Order: sequence, then C-alpha cells, then structure tokens
Amino acid sequence: MIVKTLGRNPDNDIVINNPKVSRVHLQLVRDDDGKYVVVDLNSANGTFVNGSRISGHAAIKPGDNLVVGDIPIPWLDYFTTDNLPDGNHTRQESSSPAPKRKSSRSNRVIVIAVVAALVVVVAVVLFFVVRSKQSEEDARRMVQKNEQYHNLEKEINDAIVEAANANAEYEAALRKAAESNSERDRQEADLLKMQAAQANSKVNALNSDKKKLENQLKGEQDKVNELQAENDRAKKDVQNAENKSRKEAERANVAEQRANDEAQKASDAALQAKLTTQFYEALNKARDDNRLKEVCVALGIEASRKENECYRKIVDTFSKAVSNDKRQAIINTIKKSKADE
Repeated sequence: MIVKTLGRNPDNDIVINNPKVSRVHLQLVRDDDGKYVVVDLNSANGTFVNGSRISGHAAIKPGDNLVVGDIPIPWLDYFTTDNLPDGNHTRQESSSPAPKRKSSRSNRVIVIAVVAALVVVVAVVLFFVVRSKQSEEDARRMVQKNEQYHNLEKEINDAIVEAANANAEYEAALRKAAESNSERDRQEADLLKMQAAQANSKVNALNSDKKKLENQLKGEQDKVNELQAENDRAKKDVQNAENKSRKEAERANVAEQRANDEAQKASDAALQAKLTTQFYEALNKARDDNRLKEVCVALGIEASRKENECYRKIVDTFSKAVSNDKRQAIINTIKKSKADE
C-alpha cells in the first residue's frame, strides 16, 4: 500500500505551492490490490473528483479528474513506477509561487507598532510632566508678579497723595509769597515747588513701572495660556497614543489567535493524514488476516459475508468520523480485534 499526502506544507509528499491549497489538503491511497482512494483532510477549498466535491474519502480510478480548489492534479503520475522507484518518492508541483507566510511577519510588525506606540505614550507623558512642572513655576511667577503689581499700585496711590499734598503746599506758599512779597516766603515757595516736582516725578516713574509690570504680566499670562494649550494637546496625544496602543494590542491578540487557530488546524490535518495512513495499513492487514468480519462486529457495523462490502463499510465509518480521537479509536479497534483472536 502506498499513501501520499498532498498540500502546501513542504513536509507533504506532494507539495503544491498555491494559496488555494490547504497546508495538508488530501491523501492519495493505493492499496495492495491496486485500487485508489482520495481522502479530503477537511480542506478549505475542497477536493473534486470528476467535478463533484467529495466529503471524506472517495474511490478514484485511472481516467478520473482530480481537482484541488481549481487546480487539476495529475494524481496517477505520482504512482507510476518511473516517478516512484522506491515507493516513497516525493514529487512537487509548483502551479504558482509559494504564498508568503505573513503571520509571523505581521505579528512582528504589530509588536513593533505596539512598542512604538508605548514609546510615544512614555515620551508624551514625560513631556507632560516637564510641562506641568514648568506650568507650576510659571504660575508661581504669576502670583509673585500679581503681588508685586498690587504693592506697586498701593505705592502709586501713596505717591499720588503725597504729590497732591506737595502741590497744594506749593500753591499755598506761592500765594503767600505773592501777598507778602517776602523773600523768605518766595524761597520757601521755591523749595515746596521742587518737592512737588519730585513727588510728581515719582508718580510718573511709578506709573511707568506699572506699565512695564502690566506688560510682563500679560506676557506671563500668554505664556501660561500657551503652556496650558500645550498641556491640553499633550493630554490628547497621550489619550490618542493609548487608544492606538490598545488597538494595536487587540490586533496583535487577534492575529495571534488566528495564527494559533491556523496552526491547530494544520496540526489536526497532519494528524488526520497520519491516522488515515495507519487506518489503511491496519485495515489491509485485517483483510490479509481474514479479520474484516470481526472488525465489523467490533465497530458495531452490520456484518456482511462479502469481504469487499465489509471493507467499504469500515472505510465509510472511518471517513465519517468527526474527530481524530474517533479515528484513533477505530484504528485501535481494528488492531485490538487481532489481539482478541
């Protein structure tokens, strides 16, 4: 008996590098009587014999057309003595370039994107912390400037009162000097004039300082407003980066789950192929030992006197098994029937 596994994985006996072919797509079996069977291993795009999609296994004979997806398979060539000198020769068909394995690469890209997003989050957070400290310093300066401004306003008010008093004293002294026409009164008036001028100059100087301080306060306030706007933008950037990081992590989880599902499916298909080979080996051995009737009874299959009918029913039972555990149980039953003899 010869069993050939066909699929996209390089571990198959027959490798078809085409995305429409599953990793482990089907098995081709030639028993010791020269009869052929094709077994579909739960492929995604199906296996077709003479245009009809098969489920499980189907008999196939020379001249029948075998199609995988939409790819014609010269299946009989794989069993010719020229191509199989030792019964285990591997033949590869390359109907299209091998599909790129994107899962690991895409996972790496997603991981890099997640790390980059996290770096952005950290950078923005650090920026926000630095800006926050700077904002606190600017706020303290604003408080100091406002306190200085209020003190200056009080000083200006005091200077204005002082200047008004000096002007009033000067005007009174000037009138007195005019009335008395006294040199002493004129000298006293000139002194009060000088003091009033100094008081007025002090008021003007303080008002000039006030104007400068107002400009400084406006500049500090503008700076505080600008820093606040930057902090708001930084908070928004952090939120956007966190959202992006979360989405990338979700995408990575989905990609990982998809890769795990695909790997599990391929593993199940590979195990099914292995079990199919073991099944035919055990079944053909049972037929050689004239134990097919005992196997049918052990499997709960209605026994038949015709060996071929019993053989077909056992194959049908195996083909309809919905899990590898049930397939293994059938194989164990076939082998056990020999041990119970």
